[in-house]
Order: sequence, then C-alpha cells, then structure tokens
Amino acid sequence: MLKKSIFTGIRWNFISSLISNINQFIKLFIFATFLTPQEFGIAAIVFVFIYFLNMFVDLGVGSAIIYFKDVKKNEINSLYWLSIFSGFSLFVFLFSLSPIIANFYQIKQLQNLIMISSVVFIISSFSYIYAVLFEKNLNFKILAISEIISSTLSTIFAYILILLNFGVYSIVLSFVLKAFIYSVIVIIYGLKYFKPSFHFSLKEIKRFLNFGIYQLGEKTINYFYSQLDILILGKILSVHEVGIYSLSKQITVKPFFFINPIISRVLFPVMAKFQDNVEQLRKLYLSTFETLTAINIPIYTLIIIYADSITYILGDKWKEATIIIQLLSVYYLLRTLINPVGIYLLSTGKVKTLFFTNIILLFLTAFFIIIGSIYGLIGICIGLICIAFLLFFGEWFLFVRKQLQIQLINQYLPAIKILIISVVSSTPILVFNLSPLAKITLFPIYIFSYMVLSYFLNKQILINLKEILWKS
Repeated sequence: MLKKSIFTGIRWNFISSLISNINQFIKLFIFATFLTPQEFGIAAIVFVFIYFLNMFVDLGVGSAIIYFKDVKKNEINSLYWLSIFSGFSLFVFLFSLSPIIANFYQIKQLQNLIMISSVVFIISSFSYIYAVLFEKNLNFKILAISEIISSTLSTIFAYILILLNFGVYSIVLSFVLKAFIYSVIVIIYGLKYFKPSFHFSLKEIKRFLNFGIYQLGEKTINYFYSQLDILILGKILSVHEVGIYSLSKQITVKPFFFINPIISRVLFPVMAKFQDNVEQLRKLYLSTFETLTAINIPIYTLIIIYADSITYILGDKWKEATIIIQLLSVYYLLRTLINPVGIYLLSTGKVKTLFFTNIILLFLTAFFIIIGSIYGLIGICIGLICIAFLLFFGEWFLFVRKQLQIQLINQYLPAIKILIISVVSSTPILVFNLSPLAKITLFPIYIFSYMVLSYFLNKQILINLKEILWKS
C-alpha cells in the first residue's frame, strides 16, 4: 500500500509539474512578446523579494510536521495560527518596506508592484498547513489538481490582462490570482480533514520551531545562492539588462528545476537505504549521474543551437538575449552534472557539509558576479560558468573521489559520450546554416538521430530512462 502511495504521489507530482511548466512557458512567451525588457527586469526584482520572504510564512515548520510522527491536533492548531500570524506580519513588513526598495533601485513603479504582490503572504498563510498535511499523508492528488487549475486559470487571466494593456501589472496580478485559486481549492478539500479551532500555545510547538530553524537556514542560503544574480544586477546594471538576463535565466533554468527533482525524488530514498554500503552507493551515484546527463545534455544542446530561433520568435527586442541564453545553458548544464553530489550527501546524512558548502558558494557567487559585471551580462555569465567549473571539480575531489572512490575519467566518460552523440546529432542543423525560423524544421531530425545513436552506442542509458519514466 505504501509503495503504491509513493508511486501515485510521484505520478501526480510529475503531471502537476509538467502542466505547470507548460503554463509557465506560455506565460513567459506572452509576457516576452508584449512586454519590454525593462518591464521584465522590474518584475524580476519584485519576485526576488516575494519568493525570499515567502519561505518565512511557515518558519520552516512544514518539514517538521512531515518529520514528526506524533503530531497532535492542538499542535496543528497552534501551527496554523502561527502561519497566519507570520503571513500577516510579512505582508505588513514588505508593504512598509516597498518605498525603501523602490528608492534603493531608483524605480518608482516597484513600490506599487511590491505592495500588490505582498498580499500573497496573507493568502498563502491560510492554506499552507493544509498543503503540508496533504503532503504528509501522501495525498498529492489534491495538491496536483490545485496546482493545475490555478496555473491554467492564471495563464488565461494573464493573457486577458495583457490584452487590456495592464503591462507589467499583468505579471503580478496573475501571480496573486494563482495563489488565491490554489489556496481556495486546498482549503476546501482540507476542511474535510482539519477544521481549526481558536487554540494557540507557543510551548507545545517548540520542537517544531527548533527543527524548522535549521531547515529555514538552509533554504535561505540556497535561495540567496540561486537569486543573488538578480539582486546584485538590479543595482549595478540597467533595468533593461536585468530584463534580458531574467528572460534568459527563466528559459534555461526550467529544464534544470523540472527534470532534476523528478529523478532526485525517486533515487534519494533508494540511496538513503544503502547509506552504509559504499559499493551500492557508487553504483547508484553513477547511474544517477548518467541518467541526468542523458536527459539534460541533449536538451541544453538544443537550447544552445536554437537560442537565436527563440529570440527571433519573441521579437527583435530580445535579440541580445541569444548569447546570454547560450552561456546560461552551459552554466545550468554544469550544475546538472554536480546535482548527484547533493543527493549523495543528503542520503548519507551529511547535511552540515551541504550547508557550509552552500555558504561558500554564496560568497563565491557574489564575488564572480560583481567582477563579471565589469564586462556586462556576458562577463556575469562567464563568471557563473567559472563557479560551476570550480564546484564541478571541487566536489568531485572532496566527496566523489575520496568517499565513493570514483575516478574522474570513470565518472565523466559517460557524459563525454553523451555530449559527442548530442553534437553529432545536431550536425545537420549546423551544416545547413539555416535561418532561425527554418532551423526549427530540422528539430525532428535531431531527436531521431540522438535516439538512434544512443541505441547503438549507449543502449543502457535508454533502458535506465525507461525504468525511471515507468516508475514515475
């Protein structure tokens, strides 16, 4: 029964993520077509603050609710009201801070956009505990349905707002609507399982707060690591350049954050079971690495090749984003190759190691971004690639080589093989030197060539992919 619940949860998670990402791509295309890079840049700055503070709505206790087995109803009640108090506090905090942020970036429009977006904290606070309880009970179906309906309706709403000339407000208003619809659906279903009463005791939720503070700390470091570029760029570069960079990042980051978590969710619990068996961990690590590279290398190769086609479709105003998309594709591809190290460290309980690694990365990222900014967006992208290479070889040397006893050539030979297959498959596209639009017609040839070459030169990886997709 448990195994069935797990795979059902993964399947609903996959469906939800897939449809949600499709909706996000549609919205991205709509916004990029009708809005200017400057408006994109302003929205990017808004969401850096929104997404950061949103982590504090539950103060990290969500993971604690899932972790502790003996969660009492009174504790849930106390945590529910804590979440609502936190949501209202964050709303007041950011609402009050909005003029200061607008003044810091010297963008007046930021104030109104941040004020509107901050309403999300109140909305999310009412549904958060319900969502956590559904997750604890492996009831991912409700969460998936809520996500699918809210993301689809918000996409339609965004398009209507764009047609009504709401401009950059279309982005934040559709975001608020998505949060509202999601929360309403989750609360309606959640009330069948839990109806809050007016009970609150800080003493009885102390263990949740003690657990959550470490989770919150790691999330904070991870967030700053992933969004530090936008925070810094918003101050040292023009809003136009931030918009170009933001669009490029949104395009290139999607495969990374869509594909990797699906693989990780399947393999993380498996690796955790063999945390004391080095030989088994080595096999699982190499299998994970090869699977991720087999999926991500051809995808990012395609993005690099078709970057000019993407910007051509979006319009001339995005033409300068072509090279940024290509460079960020290299960066996120390298991040993909590093990802299995994180899975290994988590599965063996090395959370502190992961935490301090992220702190070091945070400072390195800030340093390379600031130095790279001297040479504009291209310099920043090259700086990020340098960080990825340092992490690439550093984590192999410190963890993979010493703990898993895997030699560099043994780990990266499969990646080199996949890269060669991917490049050879793209030869027809490169040889004919077609226009950005005409190149799209050769897309099926690339897919066919990659599958055929993989079958004859790397058949095992196709078998691995089939197994994972079947499980998902």
